[in-house]
Amino acid sequence: MTDAARHVAVVDTSFWSIAVRIGFVRVLLEEFRVAVPAAVRAEITHEDPRRPRTRSDYQDVFLEIEPELVHLPEPEPPPIAGLDPGEASVIACARALGAIALINERRGKRVARALGVIAIDVAQAVVLVAAVGRLDVPTARQLLARIRKLSSTPREQLTEAERILDAMERREN
Repeated sequence: MTDAARHVAVVDTSFWSIAVRIGFVRVLLEEFRVAVPAAVRAEITHEDPRRPRTRSDYQDVFLEIEPELVHLPEPEPPPIAGLDPGEASVIACARALGAIALINERRGKRVARALGVIAIDVAQAVVLVAAVGRLDVPTARQLLARIRKLSSTPREQLTEAERILDAMERREN
């Protein structure tokens, strides 16, 4: 898919860390032109004072693929009030760019929707990529199983994603 055909998506820290842990980042980068606001970059690259000079897997992957990311306009739009800095900047940037917000938290997704921003969580992103034929349904199910093991994604998000994959499988048969 060409760059022009891919939607811009602005990613939040929790979405990023889950995508890395389930092995979904490369597919995400093929499907979307991903942008990372400064506040999210700071959260991702923040060094844990309890373990100095030790990086997590999601930090390593971020630093490796950072050159592939879409650059946001300077200055970035002011963050949305009432949210954590990462979510607030993701929604503000997505709104300004007409982009998709990649957010895993329910509250952030609700705020984004109220502001007219399309917001999807990791489970929805997996289903979307399967629906456009970039992943087969068994692989999408494996990714959802990995998300479930992390236990950071609300159960109803996973249940809905699995229902959609069930419907896709029935259509294929």
